[in-house]
Amino acid sequence: AMAFFALTEYQKMGQYVFEETFNLRFAVPFEQHNSTLSSMTLAKLRPDQIDTIKRLNALDIELYEFAQELMNKRFEKLRSRDAQFVERFAHLGELPGRGAVEFNWDQEVDETTQHHDT
Repeated sequence: AMAFFALTEYQKMGQYVFEETFNLRFAVPFEQHNSTLSSMTLAKLRPDQIDTIKRLNALDIELYEFAQELMNKRFEKLRSRDAQFVERFAHLGELPGRGAVEFNWDQEVDETTQHHDT
């Protein structure tokens, strides 16, 4: 079995499962984006187009549904063992004694580039 996987729709749950599975803590909370380009496109499709897409992607849909079920089971199992779940889940992305850290890839890239230019 795969030790860890997550679904992008469930970032916070995925972060918790990862941290508990590997006993690691992230200093930055995962970001959850609730709208996607595909969800906007889906609203523009006719019902017959949606049916065709579902038919052609039936195995992908089945795999996704299995992944959702498995992820939920793993999450619930870890959650049920965690006496401090409410506190931990509320503070994902915060290291003990440090709180939340803001992370910005653009800033990191700029700083790395500046160090190489000197």
